[in-house]
Amino acid sequence: MKGILTVAVVCLLANFTDAQFTAWTTTGFTIQSGSATASVTLKYDTKVPETSTATTAIFTLAATGTGTMAYAFATAGNPNSVGAIAGGTGAVTLAATKSIDYETTTSIVFVVTATTGTGTTGTATVTVEIRNVVEFSNTHYVACVADGATAGTTVGTYTVADKASGDTIAYTHTPTSDFDYASATGVVSVKTTRDMKILGGQALTLTATPGATSTSATTAGTTTLWIAIGTCTSSALQITAMLGMVMLSFATALCL
Repeated sequence: MKGILTVAVVCLLANFTDAQFTAWTTTGFTIQSGSATASVTLKYDTKVPETSTATTAIFTLAATGTGTMAYAFATAGNPNSVGAIAGGTGAVTLAATKSIDYETTTSIVFVVTATTGTGTTGTATVTVEIRNVVEFSNTHYVACVADGATAGTTVGTYTVADKASGDTIAYTHTPTSDFDYASATGVVSVKTTRDMKILGGQALTLTATPGATSTSATTAGTTTLWIAIGTCTSSALQITAMLGMVMLSFATALCL
């Protein structure tokens, strides 16, 4: 009987010893304090672009040790519940219905715990910096060009609203047959002199792409410009614009 008890105690001690937290794996992070300890303060080395797409990856933090680790956010370690964490892997993603907005906050501090089956726990405080994504002020714009407008006639200027200091933005558009979109300035103009009423109206997709050395993420921002062609009074423009938006919505629905 004594021998059986001794074996049982040894097994329990072995299990307890096996499930131990050792340290955090910090590849891809800058250690700010607590190197090679159970409690560390880190900064994620990759800036995360602002987004509202659920399950977008933010970072993954893993612990080393023996036994199975269970990952979770510490109390108050997930500001505004913006993140979701995979308990088995430590992968942190954007939670459903949440968004990361650079204009609201430029960094988020998460606190992640890793707990073994026997209750030993490591804690990591992780600062994630947010990267701006360029955006136009509106998802669509409306403009008017008089019938018979000549080449070079300016339609308007359409640039991103949140270009960071030092950003170099390249503006492009489709289709390119009837209007130009100046790459550096964002000015839209008539491309060739022609009987503009043949077109009636045209929708342009405008795109703004930051250069590789820009502060903002290289993710492009887009918007739609509906150009009414004909009599440019406010009432005529409103009616034409409304019809244009309906046509665009209908065309989009057919493509889905």
